[in-house]
Amino acid sequence: MALWSLSKQKLLIVDDFPDMRGMMRSIVTSMGATDIQTASNGDEAVSLIEFNRFNIILCDYNLGDGKDGQQVLEEVRYRELLPFTTIFIMVTAENSALMVHGALEYAPDDYLSKPVTRATLIARLRHLMVRKERLSPVLAAMDRRCFPEALKQCEALLEAGNEGRHDLLQLKGRLLTEIGEYDAACAFYQETLRERSLPWMMLGLGRAQVYTQQYAQAIEVLEGLIQVQPGLCLAYDLLAEALAGQGELARAQEVVMQAIAVSPKPSMRHRYLGQLAYRQGNFEAAENAFRTALRLSKGSYLRSFAEYTDLARAQIMKGDVMSAMKALRDMQREYKQDACVKAQSALLEWAAQCKNGGGEAATQLSDEVAEQFNKQPELISSDIAWFVGKLCLESGKTDFAKSLLRHVLINQPDNPVIHEQVLEAFAGAGLGAEGKAAVNSVNAELDKLYQDGSHLARLGQLEEAIAFFEQAAQPLPENKNINLAVVDYLIRFMQKHGKTPELMQKARTYLERIRRMAENTAQYRRLKSQLNQIAASV
Repeated sequence: MALWSLSKQKLLIVDDFPDMRGMMRSIVTSMGATDIQTASNGDEAVSLIEFNRFNIILCDYNLGDGKDGQQVLEEVRYRELLPFTTIFIMVTAENSALMVHGALEYAPDDYLSKPVTRATLIARLRHLMVRKERLSPVLAAMDRRCFPEALKQCEALLEAGNEGRHDLLQLKGRLLTEIGEYDAACAFYQETLRERSLPWMMLGLGRAQVYTQQYAQAIEVLEGLIQVQPGLCLAYDLLAEALAGQGELARAQEVVMQAIAVSPKPSMRHRYLGQLAYRQGNFEAAENAFRTALRLSKGSYLRSFAEYTDLARAQIMKGDVMSAMKALRDMQREYKQDACVKAQSALLEWAAQCKNGGGEAATQLSDEVAEQFNKQPELISSDIAWFVGKLCLESGKTDFAKSLLRHVLINQPDNPVIHEQVLEAFAGAGLGAEGKAAVNSVNAELDKLYQDGSHLARLGQLEEAIAFFEQAAQPLPENKNINLAVVDYLIRFMQKHGKTPELMQKARTYLERIRRMAENTAQYRRLKSQLNQIAASV
């Protein structure tokens, strides 16, 4: 068949206008396509992608109410529903720089402006199909989530001198990062940059340096990249992370604002802007950023109730109690069945009433939330526990404050910034000695916990070690070390005794539990890679 023939390809066309779906169907039909499905909105598109394996997806950017094309691509990539071998093309009638940067940020294989002609689509698809075929040994292994195997395939093709060396080098750097080999990734990018300086090499090096906390080096690389590629939003994001890592919060905030000027749509960028402003005590700017994040995250898979709690905390600190209470009510309406929402909302409602002068209602509510927290501490995030715990110290509720701040310490044991903030809060309340005692007590408790669990594993009692760390993780959903320990021992058990659907699901659940906290750590990447290899094994 001709290179551009689609006779053996499975296609998905996503557009909210029936006429456009019909037109695109006619074009691909004239190119030999017979296996074609269509979707009229973002939710339908995600559902079809979840339960079908498409070779080609043509997705409009604007899809009416609900998810747009950018959010569709964001979700299927985050949930790992989109095969690496699939061609994803974003189609849009808009051509503004802001829209283009936003669409390209989630890395579609190509971008097409309407009106789409048959000749243009043939040319793009022909090029992309040839490229995917050339990389197929690597991409097929990546589809199976066997990233170490994909890396070997990539290196073999490079050694053989195959066509597409540029694409293979990009994939090699990506794969080294994917499996958590950050030092090797740094060395790889530095070597390739000596041959030729390209934006993707600088971005890859900057990312690996940020992940290994080489912040000064990363800042130099990323600032240089932005000068030559000012539309590359990921460079701004990484630069802001590096600056924040060095404590330069004001500069980090400026960089995030520059990224928003280039691509204003990603809600997580606005949320990070709000967090930076909040940490500097600029609650007005924080509130505005959190409001924008909430508005933009509508329809996004990444939306969470934490966006409401961020907003409410900023409003409470501003003294705008009425707005904070409204945000909490809106959160409860949207997440009616979530036990965490109920518990955290109660804590923040009490904090708002305290800021508003307290009174009998605040005293009664304080007793209720303290009792609820003591029963189910796992329902309260470290952020909320820290926020309310500090207010408790300021208002003289010392016992409840100790419980909340201990919860923070035991969930964030390797965060020196948090530890320092807790010590300062205790010292500010005239309880410096008790603060130090709390930190020492938590450290000793966690050390003993790790030792006891590891001892079981060393004795060969892997099932007992798994059960031990699972019990420890139940009240500590944000302690990444304990949760990763569960996954580690589950993997060791399955490597020795074989996998089961139940054990695989349990391991994935614990990995997902801490994904947003630990996704860029080498340990998380290695365990995820090992789990994927077990999943792919016969």
